[in-house]
Amino acid sequence: MGRRTLKFEPTDDQRREVMLLTGFRMKADVIGLLIKHPLTGLPLGKEAVERIFAHELLAGKAMVDAKVAESIYKKAIGNGAQAVTAAIFWAKVHMNWNEKPDGAADDRLPAGVLVVPAMIAPATWIADQQRKNQQRKAPSKPEPKK
Repeated sequence: MGRRTLKFEPTDDQRREVMLLTGFRMKADVIGLLIKHPLTGLPLGKEAVERIFAHELLAGKAMVDAKVAESIYKKAIGNGAQAVTAAIFWAKVHMNWNEKPDGAADDRLPAGVLVVPAMIAPATWIADQQRKNQQRKAPSKPEPKK
């Protein structure tokens, strides 16, 4: 005789819980330990969690990441010490800013990007760069073999 399965209809609270737990990077087998079947009182297995909560398992990470990003963003545009910390974090992660001193090479910039230090007037900086380029020795060409 085949195995009989008991119908399990998750509540809205269970769906929210699974989304949060997935967002916290918990796996389906661990989540199953926390969700009990209402008729048996037993925890759900990995396969049952994956079948019953398929949408929540897919959407959970995105939902939590979006809420964290929103929180960081709100703090970053606010006031106070948390705002400064959040703004620095946001700038480093999303704007590719770093803490290298002026004049330090940045390997992450694509070729052809001009970085102008903020404390120097652009015209002064450009003239200085042109002078430095003229002072550099052009690469020597190998002499042709005779």
